[in-house]
Amino acid sequence: MTRKTVHSMLIYGTSLLMMKGLSLLMLPVMTHYMDAGQLGKLELIASIGAFLGILSTAAMHENLYRFVGHLTDQLKRFHQAAGLMTFSMLIGTGIGVLLLTILLTLPEAWWQSIPLTKTESALLILALAFEGPVSLHLAWLRMNDRATTFFSVSVLTTVLQIMMITGVLLWHPSVTGILLAGTVTRYVQLVILHRVNGFPVRPPTQAKQLLAYSTPLMLSALIAFGLSGAERWMIAYASDLTTLGYYAIAAKFALAMCILVQPFGMWWMPKRFQVLSEQGGQAAVRQTQAGIVYILALAVLICFVGQIFIRLALPQSYYPAQQLLIMTMVIALFKEITELLNLGMLYQKKTGVLFRLNLIMTAGTLLTTLMLMHRGIEWILWTLAAAQGIRCLCVLIIGQRHQPLPYQHTSLVCLLCMSGIFLSAAWFVQATHLRLLLAITAPVCLILFALSLNYIRIPYQAGRLAEIRSMLMQSLPRFQKRL
Repeated sequence: MTRKTVHSMLIYGTSLLMMKGLSLLMLPVMTHYMDAGQLGKLELIASIGAFLGILSTAAMHENLYRFVGHLTDQLKRFHQAAGLMTFSMLIGTGIGVLLLTILLTLPEAWWQSIPLTKTESALLILALAFEGPVSLHLAWLRMNDRATTFFSVSVLTTVLQIMMITGVLLWHPSVTGILLAGTVTRYVQLVILHRVNGFPVRPPTQAKQLLAYSTPLMLSALIAFGLSGAERWMIAYASDLTTLGYYAIAAKFALAMCILVQPFGMWWMPKRFQVLSEQGGQAAVRQTQAGIVYILALAVLICFVGQIFIRLALPQSYYPAQQLLIMTMVIALFKEITELLNLGMLYQKKTGVLFRLNLIMTAGTLLTTLMLMHRGIEWILWTLAAAQGIRCLCVLIIGQRHQPLPYQHTSLVCLLCMSGIFLSAAWFVQATHLRLLLAITAPVCLILFALSLNYIRIPYQAGRLAEIRSMLMQSLPRFQKRL
């Protein structure tokens, strides 16, 4: 990686930490103004929003990466991106109008049987209507290495949302007020991004080809939602919103780990196909394995830091979230590793295979979870963790059949086992000073272990070692003469 690349990754990481990590940043404040039941309701609404957001975006950003990213003619790139933007606006608006129409036709008796109000549902739909265009705008900034602009927009919208949420908490803490703040921020962000990128309205070209590529990805994401998202619905059904609130606290730290992975993903994902086609499988594997080690080290770090944060910064009523944090971290860890390993199938455009895999995994997981959810939230989460691990293994095996890549499988197993030992320690260690010690030493041990296995390499490592070896060989004769 060049210095410019690292600089861009840091800027993107800071931007994403502000955009997606807002709920984590506001967590100490919100827990003092809202109870666990209200946080559980927000988490339930967020999971519904994530499900509907997959529909409204229609995986258009994947089309941007696949069909626009490789173009060398800048004008053609811009026009193709503008067509995608128009297409995304049409899809998002159409889905929003359809959902609002359904919302208005539902009888009042139906609303009394669910924990959401009509106003909360309407605000959620309005925020999701332009989720796709916003994601495309941000992806376009990343593709053109406009990291500073990306950062500026992120700062502006984050500050606006923090101000609005703070006002809601001070004036009248409510779920409706928090949703209103998010909806207003989303529209302001869309207006700013439209002014920055300046996309004109253009009819999309090759709409059938775009949908043929993105629809299986969208359906796969919907199916995968059953492994990461639908558990909120099961927890709320099997227990109550308070328990879901504890899970929401733990999930925030798993989200923090995913956010910190994003700078690497934002740098690597748009160019992974280009690297594989131009530089070969070894170069692609080298970057992928570096990302895996980064994920493992982050997971261990955030696990211990998160437990310390819950103990020191949150009210005592939220302490049950400490143990749930470990399970959510395992789920997130396997999910992120799967995204990196899912290179072979996507390179060979085997999105249909990915869809069938996700369908089978989700169906089996949901069936197992439904049978075990009466045992409590722990059984639900461990079932999801096992499912994510099996899915990761299947993606690796199937991907190798379609596009063989020189992964170091034995080293990966060793690194996963070492990470499992550290995460198991987090279950039993209660003292804050020991957690702090492990937060520092465990990630370092993982990275050093990966280096010793030659699973990752420091860029200047080989050349530096050769230089040191040469200096020693040159000085040896002189040393012998002195003797």
